[in-house]
Amino acid sequence: MLLFLVRNRDRVVEKDDILREVWDSAAVTDNSLTRSIYFLRKVLDDDPGESRAIRTVSSIGYQFVCTVEQTEDCAGKAPSRGPRTS
Repeated sequence: MLLFLVRNRDRVVEKDDILREVWDSAAVTDNSLTRSIYFLRKVLDDDPGESRAIRTVSSIGYQFVCTVEQTEDCAGKAPSRGPRTS
């Protein structure tokens, strides 16, 4: 969900869009979305009253408002780990 919000940071993402894109065809409620946002804020040390990372747009959705700096082009791929040695 964080990656989806970051990739769409220039706009308010509607709740239905998040549910569809993040959970695909799984049956998920607004409560699950709200809890996920809560945990993201906790990890990011973001206060909903003074949003520095995730802004709530009442009854509509959320917007990632923190400055993002890309340091390398990873295109959503896991970092390569080179050969294993034992």
